[in-house]
Amino acid sequence: SIRIRRAGYSVRRPFKEFFNRFRVLCPSITAKGNTDPDHKELSKRILVEMEAKFEREKNPVEAKSWQVGRSKVFLKEDLQGRLES
Repeated sequence: SIRIRRAGYSVRRPFKEFFNRFRVLCPSITAKGNTDPDHKELSKRILVEMEAKFEREKNPVEAKSWQVGRSKVFLKEDLQGRLES
């Protein structure tokens, strides 16, 4: 955890919490009625989709702005702010 924070990933969110908070940004990414969805994979898809969106808007995010761990998504503060806005 300390190593991740030192690498600049100050925001940590469990996959389910991340997905539930940011799924509105990518309405096409859904759990499709699955009673036990893979929140890790859904979270990664949201992050990849948002990276592509920022790139299309000519406002790309910094390289390696996020990482996926065993149970959480790790974000740099800048990306967190952009997802929230």
